[in-house]
Amino acid sequence: MIKIATVFSGIGSVEHALIRMKLEHKIIFACDNGDIEINEDNIICKLNEYPKMDYVNRKKIVDDVYNDSKKTNFVKKTYFENYKISEYDFHNNIKFLDGNQYKNQVDLLVGGSPCQSFSTMGYQKGLEDSRGTLFYEYARIIKETQPKVFLGENVRGLFTHEGGKTLQVIKDVIADLGYTLVEPRVLKAIMYQVPQKRERLILIAIRNDIADK
Repeated sequence: MIKIATVFSGIGSVEHALIRMKLEHKIIFACDNGDIEINEDNIICKLNEYPKMDYVNRKKIVDDVYNDSKKTNFVKKTYFENYKISEYDFHNNIKFLDGNQYKNQVDLLVGGSPCQSFSTMGYQKGLEDSRGTLFYEYARIIKETQPKVFLGENVRGLFTHEGGKTLQVIKDVIADLGYTLVEPRVLKAIMYQVPQKRERLILIAIRNDIADK
């Protein structure tokens, strides 16, 4: 059985792929804020008051702020309609997700941080963009959960952004995390019988203790 976890989960395309391939799996956790904007300072202040708070109460503080916004997380709603997951294991915000509670429980971690900062349609500020820095949150979750394998996806523009310097930074971070990166490649949706010309850069890395075997 594959124990999978996702961040920036969306409607769960990877989870759906596992179902279509009839691969037995269990969802360990998922995370997506559904583009709901909240005052994160409120959460930070409350968490700082009790630095030794347990995982359950930390999550309750985050969830309460999102619930108080009176906005519906349609991503979460759709996810729950399609996949089996507990309320506790769906998280609203990667910034406040402590991956230590899931350490060594995940086989495959999947996440594609927001791509606008690398896209040809955006301003291409890369990791300097607040959306781009969410890559570091993804890296933190990798470090904390220690999955056997992780998969990241982003726009093709990441390949050439800043003459390849941005991708090299990402490669260096992956190496520092203790993972062996499979050579990045661009995959085209149309090559897999999907009626789109969508191109995505795919990054797959294997934890060193497994890759060395």
